[in-house]
Amino acid sequence: MISLKKKALSVLTSFVMAAAFALPIVSGAESSDGIMMKITKEKQVVDTMSYGGKTYEAIYHPIYNIPYSEVFSDETYCCAALVSRFYKSAFGIETTYMIPGEYPQASNAQFVETDNPKVGDIYGSYNHWAIVKDVSKTTITLFEQNWCWLGGDDGKTTFAQYDRKVDAKELDKSERFFTVKGAAVHSNSVQAVEKISVGLKSIVKNAFRLVFNKANVDGYKVYMSENANFKDSNVVRNEGADNTTVRFDGLKAAKKYYLKIYGFRYITKDGKTTEILSEPTYLEIMTDGETPNVPLTYANTTTSAMRIQLKRTDANVYKVWICADKSFSDKKTRYKRLEGNANIETRFDNLSLKSGKYYVKTQGCKKINGKWYYSLPTVTEITLAPTLYNTKVNTIATSENAVRVELEKNISADGYKIWICKDLSFDSSKTRLIRTSSNAKTSNRFDSLSLKHHTYKLKVQTYAWHDNGVRTQVVYSKEDVYDANLK
Repeated sequence: MISLKKKALSVLTSFVMAAAFALPIVSGAESSDGIMMKITKEKQVVDTMSYGGKTYEAIYHPIYNIPYSEVFSDETYCCAALVSRFYKSAFGIETTYMIPGEYPQASNAQFVETDNPKVGDIYGSYNHWAIVKDVSKTTITLFEQNWCWLGGDDGKTTFAQYDRKVDAKELDKSERFFTVKGAAVHSNSVQAVEKISVGLKSIVKNAFRLVFNKANVDGYKVYMSENANFKDSNVVRNEGADNTTVRFDGLKAAKKYYLKIYGFRYITKDGKTTEILSEPTYLEIMTDGETPNVPLTYANTTTSAMRIQLKRTDANVYKVWICADKSFSDKKTRYKRLEGNANIETRFDNLSLKSGKYYVKTQGCKKINGKWYYSLPTVTEITLAPTLYNTKVNTIATSENAVRVELEKNISADGYKIWICKDLSFDSSKTRLIRTSSNAKTSNRFDSLSLKHHTYKLKVQTYAWHDNGVRTQVVYSKEDVYDANLK
């Protein structure tokens, strides 16, 4: 509750009221609850409340330079005036005596204190009156007038507050709730309509469906919001007692939604038909979660093995299957479970289909609020590396300081790598390399060799480019080593 200093006034003659008026608080009218509004004109509507098919208005006017006595006793703007207008219109009850801190009085009804306030009941304190607008598990929202003060930089601006809430468990001693004794009002009030219960909930990641247990009502009204105070609610209205299903689509995954469900009945009295609401039923629904798909970002293959890397997502676990059959129904399907969000690399060795085609299926799994959610499976086709045969060396010709190597063209290759070194270490600091860009470059020469009459070592390897389905990789043959004797 907010703690604003209040003043109260009594005395009208046959119709006695008292109102609440807050003294100026901080400049700019900051507060801890409710919604603030600046008052700029006469009869400014600050809040509304729908009840029994009618809409009621809380109205304000600027209060600067208006005597307190007029603010407190005005039969239009004071807090008791709103309660009186509401009860006369909603229930035909004429309030006659409303002194804050005492029981409200009426000419044709009796008010009693209640520990179980409902929508439409009266809230009273030592200096204020209001109507109960909404009741949740722990808070009560008020519909009120004259909850205002002066503020702003000059202290002359009127500010009001609406949708103010009080904590039902932390009330001051002076704060009480009143309801009408007996059936005079309740036969035409919220208590006359059966409270709604929910029989079935069907929930997916972006929608949910509710089925109510059929009640003795003329229809159902459902408020749904992402906010516990039902700000920015979506409202669905179902006419007819048999129309018990409601569905909300286009929702966020793994998101909590708040619902307030009413039954309503139409009451006709004195030729006028009004809508009466039941007590609300409150629900909280968490939509199903989701986790992104997990494609492969890297793959490297040999003729009988593959190493893969998955895209890192928000998953807690990654699942990987590999099979030569795209249906993954083969008994030879292999499976790995990668625990941990960062555990995104694995490999499969000793694959039986040499240089063959395999299918890799990946899936992310995420645990949200104790429940597992799974991404859609992603299937990637991967082809193992081809067998690349060594290239035959036809001739090694030498002179005092040069070596010429003649290769036999290898049609399975995209090029050749030839190293020359003075010893078998093939140390990079001592080694020279020729890499050809095509398999047609079969004649290659090393000149300006420094060691005359020395036996140099030649190493020859074939390479080819291979598209494995994820990326293009390079594949190498085995290496062959030869002697080259300088003259």
